[in-house]
Amino acid sequence: MEPWRSPLTLNGKELKHQEDQWDSLICAYIGAYWWYWGRERNWVLGDESTGYIVVPTLGADQPVPDAEKN
Repeated sequence: MEPWRSPLTLNGKELKHQEDQWDSLICAYIGAYWWYWGRERNWVLGDESTGYIVVPTLGADQPVPDAEKN
């Protein structure tokens, strides 16, 4: 991986490349967090038929979004 550069100094392909690197790191982190904690420390917002996202949380004491309460 290349050294990090401020996004303010990038444009076009350089910016897209750096955004893709950040996206891959964030996805890897969330995947590992989900693998380790499962639903204990993650919200799953949405469903399999229309799509969903996994949102890491700090634990059960965190407020649950309204969509999860129903």
